[in-house]
Amino acid sequence: FRLAGELICVAVTDLAAGGLSSVYTFYDADLSHRGLGTFAILSQINLARKLKLPHVYLGYWIDQHAKMHYKAKFQPLELHCLSNFSFQRGASSALELFERAAKLGYSALAITDEASLSGIVRALEAAEKTAVNGQPVKLIVGAEFTLTCGLKLALLVRNLSGYTQLCQFITHARRAAGKGQYQADRAMLAGCLSEAGGAEHLIAILLPDAQTLWRAQIGQSTDALPNQIVEQLSWLKQQLIEVRLGVALHQTGQDAPTLALLQNIAQRADVRAVACNDVHMHARSRRPLQDVLRAISLGVPVASAGLALFPNAERHLRTRAELAALYPISLLQESIDIADMCNFSLRSLKYRYPSELVPAGFSASGWLATLTAKGQVKRW
Repeated sequence: FRLAGELICVAVTDLAAGGLSSVYTFYDADLSHRGLGTFAILSQINLARKLKLPHVYLGYWIDQHAKMHYKAKFQPLELHCLSNFSFQRGASSALELFERAAKLGYSALAITDEASLSGIVRALEAAEKTAVNGQPVKLIVGAEFTLTCGLKLALLVRNLSGYTQLCQFITHARRAAGKGQYQADRAMLAGCLSEAGGAEHLIAILLPDAQTLWRAQIGQSTDALPNQIVEQLSWLKQQLIEVRLGVALHQTGQDAPTLALLQNIAQRADVRAVACNDVHMHARSRRPLQDVLRAISLGVPVASAGLALFPNAERHLRTRAELAALYPISLLQESIDIADMCNFSLRSLKYRYPSELVPAGFSASGWLATLTAKGQVKRW
């Protein structure tokens, strides 16, 4: 590999039976910050795809060895996934999703139920229950929202402050609507972000509507759609440091033009695109239930739901090979980078008594004992 004509990296690669074998990689130590080892492996994956080879062999593995860590990064992952806590949308439980993710060798799975964290504890339990050799699939905490202006996004938690921001936003959105509903606009999101600690604690992934993109490809809309998405991304960049454009490809016959359109939009908006599969089920076999749930939400029989149903069963957790065949390497690498940024764990949460409820001179347990004694006198 050369940069401006200068040799910066060499990746020795063998053509083996059934795939490519990465023998050895070395690079300019002064450029280690560029992740050239990772880039070399991604280039080998790209070459294997061009040669229609099913595997890239990364050599031997030494567990817990720092220099082996990069190999673990090539596990698949998903950043936009709904569970059955997204009522009448998600068709699989958290346990089913994490069992499937563990079986496929996923490194991380983001549970992004719509305006809700109701299922996140179930997701944590599922992640820990399905651990392989004591190593669970990493749970990324997040949520999906559609704002009143039509902007649809997933917010992923990076740290404790981000979790606080997400909880506050969900609370405000739920309180602004009737039971079982939510309502949020740009001002509400901007307010929650500014009140609860700044712009660096959440990652926003803009999620363009699949049917709108499809209509754009067949000529039913004009340049208004790309301009609208660019404007949405520009606004998000004013609110958060980390903003991405999600790309979901579902083998509808429009994947190539959709990818080209979204990559062009990302370039115009000066953001990076990332692979997001918009997962609604753990496996293809759950498609009939997903159709039933959608029909129920519309109040019509399945046979009458028509184009309101997904056109196929591709919104499931895919294998590494399927992802590599669909998405450019840069989009898959971006998903890895985002997962690495998300270090929040629900296990880090500890209950704390609100300090304003405890008068000066008392500990929390001491004040509780005092109130209990007063209550005994009053009641008995």
